[in-house]
Amino acid sequence: MTGRTLGGGSALSRRTGRWHRRSGRRRAVSDVVATILLLALTVVLFASIFAFVTRFPTPPPQNVDQFEASVTTNGTSSIHGLWILHGAGPIVPSGDKVYLESTASSADWQFHQSSGIPVAWGMGNSTAGWSAGQYWITWFVTPIPLPSNLTVYVVSPSSLLYTAYVPGVTPNNPPVVVSTGTVPSNPTVGSAFQIYALIYGNTGTLQVNITLSEIPGLPSTAQKMVNVSGRWVYNVSAHATTTNGSYVGFIQGKNTSGTTVAGQVAIAISGASTGGGGGGSGSFTVVAGVTQTPPLPVVTGPPNIYLTATVNYTGTTKVNAAVNFTVAQLEGGRDKTVYKNSTTLAGQTLKNLVGPTDVVLYSTSTFGTWLLNSSVTVTASVTLTGLGTVKAATTIYTQGLLAGDIYTTTSSSTGTTGTPWTSAETSFSHSCSTSTSCPYLDVSVWDNWTTSPLGGPASLTFNGSWWSNITSCTPSTGCTATSGTVASSTVGDASFYTVNLEGGTTRWKPGGSNLAANDKFTLWMLVTVTDGTQVVGYVWDSTLLTLS
Repeated sequence: MTGRTLGGGSALSRRTGRWHRRSGRRRAVSDVVATILLLALTVVLFASIFAFVTRFPTPPPQNVDQFEASVTTNGTSSIHGLWILHGAGPIVPSGDKVYLESTASSADWQFHQSSGIPVAWGMGNSTAGWSAGQYWITWFVTPIPLPSNLTVYVVSPSSLLYTAYVPGVTPNNPPVVVSTGTVPSNPTVGSAFQIYALIYGNTGTLQVNITLSEIPGLPSTAQKMVNVSGRWVYNVSAHATTTNGSYVGFIQGKNTSGTTVAGQVAIAISGASTGGGGGGSGSFTVVAGVTQTPPLPVVTGPPNIYLTATVNYTGTTKVNAAVNFTVAQLEGGRDKTVYKNSTTLAGQTLKNLVGPTDVVLYSTSTFGTWLLNSSVTVTASVTLTGLGTVKAATTIYTQGLLAGDIYTTTSSSTGTTGTPWTSAETSFSHSCSTSTSCPYLDVSVWDNWTTSPLGGPASLTFNGSWWSNITSCTPSTGCTATSGTVASSTVGDASFYTVNLEGGTTRWKPGGSNLAANDKFTLWMLVTVTDGTQVVGYVWDSTLLTLS
């Protein structure tokens, strides 16, 4: 029994061992297969997720615009205007909108535009858009009492570009520097630029200086900053700076009560932009500029602005240099780009110029025939004997101090002043056939030249033309175009003047017979503004009328 039991146990053990070995091999194969399947599943899932994610739409680019808003006060009781600086970012189209809100009640039209204020209106009606370094400016006919605050929105069709809550501070607040900078934000060596400091608080008796002694080429002593419509500015002339780099200016101010204010401004000067190169025994580059930026359009007095060309000559051979300048101005307020006939100014000549060197050539006379609401292109043409001619240009902007509107209204307002557009309408009955049911057709022109720090004439004179264009008409023969003149009128400082285009109390009737509902007319007007002796600007406007 014992032997059989032992023998039987040995046989069972042998069979069990063989079974375990075969089972172990099967389990080893199963583990390998499972691992391969898991890896394959992971790869397939990852590839599917990756393919799904890559089909996600690309997010829209983030807005990189930088703006800064500030108000202009009279220093004691009220806000007179709003400035918005476009510091950086792409051009804002002229059709984008600015919306304003005020914590104080205001009858001014800026706060009652449900569709927003077109960017062009604050840029002298320019269709070129709002570029970095430019100000968007609007002025309030009825000053807003202090203390009060403004809320600003800059809106594109698809996004909010900028919003700010701008405090209108009470006049007893001590002055404080809230922001500083330069225009343009990154000036080049040898170019003209402006340094500014925005100071809030009681600035009525404030005197402000800036020290720029660490910037090569600029004065070593403190220089006075000038209060220009709420901003303290110092203008660096076109030929002053000599070296690029990052610098700091130190701002200090004091009022008659002994209160002080201080701040710093970072100034980054880059290498000079060029207008091209020459050849021969050396090369040269040119940077165009003016001695004041931006120019103030004052006809009866300063500024006497000289045009400049900064020439960098790298050669060592003696050459003669000569320069002339042309000035072309966009006639601000026009419906399209129309330039005045270019004005040419003679420039200096220089004999036996030896390089490498930098030299500044000036116009031999000043330029003062600036147009309001205009962009100005100054082109310097420099010739070096034997090396050829190089041209360089710079664009500057004058103040937007003229505005106007053409509209229909239910009440005659010829010869009135004040806030226009409050009773304007864009539609009226197509059956207005009597003198009592048709609307009045008015033009309002606004002169805000008194905001110029250097002053302006006591009044301006305007006259021009108006016409209507048929946008759509049913039947097609039922509408006819109409036109007429804008009677010569005078508008005073910081005020509006309204003209009835049909004269007196005569109402305007759309041209043609058999007018029908939904017929559309576009009204246009263009007026030329003079100071009594010369043209200082233009005002253009249009409005669409839909007959009901």
